[in-house]
Amino acid sequence: MLNCCRKWGKSTMIALKAAHFAAHRPKTTVLVVAPSSRQSEELLGIAGRMLRDLKEQATYSQARITLPNGSRILALPNQPETIRGYSPELLVVDEAAYLPEEIWDAVFPMLNAAEHGGWLWLMSTPAQPVGFFHRLWTQEGEHWERLKVTAYDCPRIPAAMIQEAKRSFSPERFGREYLCEFQQPATATFTEELVRQCLDDSLPDFLTSPVPPAMEAAPKGARPGHECSADLGLEQNPSAFAVLEFMVEPTHTIDPATRAPLFRCSLALRHLESPPLGTPYLEVIERLKALVRHPRLQGRCKLTVDAAGVGSPVLELLQRDAEAPVTGMVLTSGLQPKEEKGRLMVPKPALLDRLDYVLRTKKLRIAPGPLREQLVRELTMLQKERSESGYVSYATKIDDDLVMAVAMGVWQAWEVQKKYLDVEGPVAIVGENVELRSDATAWSAIQERLRLQRGWVRERFPWWRG
Repeated sequence: MLNCCRKWGKSTMIALKAAHFAAHRPKTTVLVVAPSSRQSEELLGIAGRMLRDLKEQATYSQARITLPNGSRILALPNQPETIRGYSPELLVVDEAAYLPEEIWDAVFPMLNAAEHGGWLWLMSTPAQPVGFFHRLWTQEGEHWERLKVTAYDCPRIPAAMIQEAKRSFSPERFGREYLCEFQQPATATFTEELVRQCLDDSLPDFLTSPVPPAMEAAPKGARPGHECSADLGLEQNPSAFAVLEFMVEPTHTIDPATRAPLFRCSLALRHLESPPLGTPYLEVIERLKALVRHPRLQGRCKLTVDAAGVGSPVLELLQRDAEAPVTGMVLTSGLQPKEEKGRLMVPKPALLDRLDYVLRTKKLRIAPGPLREQLVRELTMLQKERSESGYVSYATKIDDDLVMAVAMGVWQAWEVQKKYLDVEGPVAIVGENVELRSDATAWSAIQERLRLQRGWVRERFPWWRG
C-alpha cells in the first residue's frame, strides 16, 4: 500500500510495475483499476509507451495491451457489476481512496486462484477517513507493506510550492493533498464517527426474519410500522430504495412514578437496495411493487417516491398499481415544507437536518447489509456549503442516492411518529399519551409524588413534621 502526496509519481510507478511484470512473466494477466475509464486508460497508455521504448512487439488498443509472451495488461473502469470474471496475477488499483466499497468486494476475490495469492498494489492520495483504503491502511495486518510519502519527502516538489499550498489551502485539504492525512472536511455534513455510532449489528436480517407480532401493551399508533422510500435515477445516477421500521421495544422496566411500562422507540434502517445504473423505470416500478408485497411489508407500509422531473409518471403508475399508500415528494429550495397538488414539497436542508438529528440522538439504527458501507461513504462525502447570503447547498463527489432515499423515509416516519421519537430516553406509553421518563425526570417524578403525599399527611395531621 502506498499513501502518497499529489504529483509524487504513483501513476508512473503503477505503469512501470505493470509493464515489467507482464514482460517478464509469460502468460500472466495484469489488471489496472481506477475511479474512471479515462484514468485507467491513461495508466495503460503510460505502460504502452514504456514497452514501445523497450522495442516490445506488443499489440496495443485503448483498453488492452497483449505481449508476444502471452501476457496482457487490461484497463478496467469503476463498474463493480462488469469487471468480475478475471483471474489476474497482478492487480494494481490507482486512487483507491476514491473508489467505492463495491469495487473492493469485486476485485479482491479475483486473486483467490492466483499463485501464492497473487500481487495486489493499492496506491492513493488519501481522502476522507472512510472506505476500504482507509480501513486497510489503519488496521493491523501482516500481509501488507505500507509506505507513506509526503510532499516534504518528494524532491520533485519545491519547498516554495509547499509553503504556498499551506498558505492558500484549508488545513484539511493541505493535510490530505500534501501530508497524506485522512482528514474530514470542515464542511462535512455528517462525520464518520456520527454515522458509525448508529450501526447496529444486533438487528436481524430484514428479508428472512419472521414478522414480529404487534405489542398489545402499546397503543395502536405506537405499534411497529414501515416506511419505504425511493429516490429515482436512470442514466446519470442509480435509483435507491430504503425501508425504515418504527420500532417499539420494551425495556422490561416501569416508570417509578406512574408504574407504567417503559418502551424504547427508534427508527431502524432495515433494508437498502440500488438497482444497476440504467435500469428502465418500468423495472424499477415492478421492483418497488414487489418490495411492498413482501410479507414484512404487505399491509404494513407506506411508500414515498421522488416525484421531481421524470418521477411524476412513475408516481402515477405506483399510485394506480402499488398495494400500499403512495406519496410523492419533491425537494425544493424553499424555507418551509408544504403540500402542493397532492405532493410534499420539502426543502432539502430541512430534509437533511432531520436526518442529522436522528443520527445525533441515536434514534436511527442502521442494520447490516451489502450497501451499508456505501451509505456510510455517501453520508461522509456529502458537503454542506453556505453562501454569503445564507443560502445552503450540498455537494458531493459521488452519488448520494442512498442518502436521499434514507432521508425521505426518515422524514415521513418522523411526521407520523414524532411524539414517540422527539423525546430522550425511554417512553412511558399510557393509552395514547406519551410521557418522558429519563433517569433525571424519573427522580423528579418521585420527589413530586412524595411532596404531594407529605401535603396530604400535613393536611390531616398538622402536628406531623416529617
